Amino acid sequence: MGNSDKPGTSFARKEDKVYELKENLIPFLKTDVDYWIDKTLLSIDKKDINKIHLETKKSSFTLNKQSYIWTVITYDKKMNVNMDNKNLQALLDGFKNIRAKTLIYKDLNKFSKLFEDTDIYIELESDDGDFNLLSVKKDDKTTYLFFNGNYFEIDSNYLNVFDKKIEDFQ
Repeated sequence: MGNSDKPGTSFARKEDKVYELKENLIPFLKTDVDYWIDKTLLSIDKKDINKIHLETKKSSFTLNKQSYIWTVITYDKKMNVNMDNKNLQALLDGFKNIRAKTLIYKDLNKFSKLFEDTDIYIELESDDGDFNLLSVKKDDKTTYLFFNGNYFEIDSNYLNVFDKKIEDFQ
């Protein structure tokens, strides 16, 4: 739902089509933004992921998959990763269902400044060519995600899943 520039009308979207309604229904609907957003932000099956670039406060590396073999690469190292490695599997599983607790739509300047020094930066590439950028930041008690141009509050468990260093893959 959205406001229209024509008095007494509003817009509604169903799937990929937008309709102009002949009445303004906005005042009669719940206006809490969290009610309307899809809480599932990203859902990629681990078999479809072929590249992960990860930067944390501890390290920076890239995981590449070619023909079902994962390799971790840093500026000075390259090594194969066993498919049974629990940290690799946890990282891959972490992209299966990234969900938001809430959408941040107020104080955007504050969040823009907060993310100037991100805790975790991720570039994710899947087999179908999709490319996703994610940034994770934790303040005193809340974990935030910057994804697709929006700020979200997420569960702090994602921080543990994505906060890896190269030694985790040996």
